Amino acid sequence: MKLRELQELLEQQILGKGDPVSTHIAPGGTLNASEAVTVYSRAYALRLTEALGEIYEAVWRVLGDETFFEVAADYIETHPSRSHNLSHYGSSFPDFLSARFPETELLKDLAAFEWGFADLFHKPEETGLEATELAGMTPAARIEFVDSLFLLDARSPVYSVWQLREHPEPPELDFSQPEAIFACKKNGQIFIRESTSGELQLARLLREGKTIENALAESTITPAEVEGFFSFIAQARLIRRIFL
Repeated sequence: MKLRELQELLEQQILGKGDPVSTHIAPGGTLNASEAVTVYSRAYALRLTEALGEIYEAVWRVLGDETFFEVAADYIETHPSRSHNLSHYGSSFPDFLSARFPETELLKDLAAFEWGFADLFHKPEETGLEATELAGMTPAARIEFVDSLFLLDARSPVYSVWQLREHPEPPELDFSQPEAIFACKKNGQIFIRESTSGELQLARLLREGKTIENALAESTITPAEVEGFFSFIAQARLIRRIFL
C-alpha cells in the first residue's frame, strides 16, 4: 500500500468511516493497533470541539455544556476539517445552528458575530486613506473599503450577550432588541461600533460599488446619521481607494 493510500485510509478511520486501518499499521508502546487508531480519533474530535469552543464562547454559554458538546459532536461528524489551520474551522457553524434551532434567532446571529470577530482578528490590518486625502470625494465617487472590517445587522442584542459571556450572573436583556454592528481592526485591536441599520445598509451599498449619491438614495440612513457615518469611516481610515 502506498503512503498516500494509507494516509487517506487513516483519515477515514479517524472520521469514523471506511475500512479498519489497524491491519496496516504497527503500533508502539502498550497499545494495540485498534487502540492506537481510537486514540487519534478521540483526539481529533476533542481538538475540533476545543476549536469551536474557542471561537463560539458566547454560544457555548447560551447553550450550556451538555447541549454545546452534543451540537459540536454532530457538527464535527458532518463537517470534517478541510484545513491545516484550525482557525479556519467552524465557518458554517452559524448556519448549522440556525437549522438545528430554527426558533432561536439569537444563536445564528450570535454565532455570526463570533465568527466575524474571529475572522477579523486573523485578518491583516489595513490602513486606508487619511482624512485629508478624502477632500476630493464627490457624490459621484465610488468607495473601496479596506478588508479588515465586518458588518452585522442582528435581530438580537448579540454584542451585549457576547460582552456578558464570562459574567457569572448576567443581567436580564431584551432579546427582541436588534443591534447593528460595525467592526474594524485598528492598532492590533478589534474596534466595535454600535451602529444603525441605515448605516450598515449604506456601507453595504457602497461595498457593492454604488456611488455615494446612489447609495444614499437607496439606503434608509437618516440625514442626521450621514455626517456621523462618514466622519467615522474617515477617522478610522477605512477607505482604501476612491474612484471619481
